[in-house]
Amino acid sequence: MAVKGALLVPYSAVCWWVKGDFNQNAFGICYNHPVFKRKCHALADHCRRLGFPTVVVSMRAMQKLDPVRDSRITWIIFAFDIPPASLPERYVIYNAEPLTQEYWRVKVQWPAIMQNALAIWSYDRSDTAFFESLKRNYRFVPFGFYDYWEDDFFRQKRRSERTQDIDVLFFGDLNERRHLILTNLRSAGLKVHVVDKNNPRWGRALDRLVLRSKIVLGLHYYDDPITHVADYARVDVYLANRVFVLHEKPSLESSDPEFEKHVATAESDELIERCVYFAGNPEARARWAESSQAWFKSHMDMRRHLTSEVFTELLAR
Repeated sequence: MAVKGALLVPYSAVCWWVKGDFNQNAFGICYNHPVFKRKCHALADHCRRLGFPTVVVSMRAMQKLDPVRDSRITWIIFAFDIPPASLPERYVIYNAEPLTQEYWRVKVQWPAIMQNALAIWSYDRSDTAFFESLKRNYRFVPFGFYDYWEDDFFRQKRRSERTQDIDVLFFGDLNERRHLILTNLRSAGLKVHVVDKNNPRWGRALDRLVLRSKIVLGLHYYDDPITHVADYARVDVYLANRVFVLHEKPSLESSDPEFEKHVATAESDELIERCVYFAGNPEARARWAESSQAWFKSHMDMRRHLTSEVFTELLAR
């Protein structure tokens, strides 16, 4: 029996699916926040292309699966703050938080969550020492290029008008640091649109705003320089689709030379000047966007990081 595509299905259908005869070689991918939903679908599509049946569900739906928790389905979970009692029998944690920041290490009960994990995946190499200190099976798995990024975004682009009436688009949580930068951009005469928890947009609704924007802006959240990393989690799909991204420059402690070479960056005190420049220079934006896409597709191809052997090894555990 085959499963076609990366499915997002209701709870009752998941129960039927995981009880199927084919679930010995199947994966479930789940998320606890809508921001990760598309990443789950991209990973599921990748699994399917490799021949592994895959289902996508929300964390709420997965936690209802008590009658089938002992099945052989292997779950890959895009989440971090999970009651250990709610975890399935077989799971991989895909971490998307900056664990160099003490707040996240203290907030989350990592030892309890990781105690029975088949593996821990994390997008940031600087997390390596932390996970290795806990003596867990760790793998660096970046937020990179999937074929799904182009397929999914192209459908949205084809239906959207391309009038760019937004100078700067920022999406993410706001704090005093980010708020000050965005206020200064507005004071410089730029039209700034912010997507945050008070004005949420995800997936294709966010894509429509991106297509209207001249600049997608990446800003660091914390003041601590060690957390000033390249935020692939926020911009991966847009780097893959020739969208112009201007990112606050990673710190020396978290330097990413390849990212900084191929994606436009600026120091915090240069952001206003650079945004004004790029907002008025479509040719410069186009050159950077093309360079970023070419590099991202070749350098960050997930087919190199998540091979069929990686998934086969997980199923064998």
